[in-house]
Amino acid sequence: MGRGSSIVIFEPDLLFSSKIESAARKLELEVMIETRLEDAVSKMGSVDPLAIIVNLDAVPGNGLQEFTRNKGRIVLGYYSHVNTRVCEEARNLGVNMVFSRGAFLARIDGILRKIAEQEAAG
Repeated sequence: MGRGSSIVIFEPDLLFSSKIESAARKLELEVMIETRLEDAVSKMGSVDPLAIIVNLDAVPGNGLQEFTRNKGRIVLGYYSHVNTRVCEEARNLGVNMVFSRGAFLARIDGILRKIAEQEAAG
């Protein structure tokens, strides 16, 4: 699978990731959910996804750098609204879009639509 055909989601909460997956599948985007950081990083290397969606609260230590190393990928992150430190860190490390968890979920259809449109534009 080449770039533009998939999204990797790093989210330990399978219920929340299923909401993202459902929205993505409506737009015919392939979704790969990983619950462990190591697995998400490995998946990114093997499928070269168009976008990576990350639960910023679940990223341990300096793990966020693993997602932002390749500047050609779209990296979206969301966080608990009370964890402003992780929000600022994500922005400083180059996460393209950072949302509170509630705002991300409220906008998920539009966010994924933009990703799908980018895929179609090639």
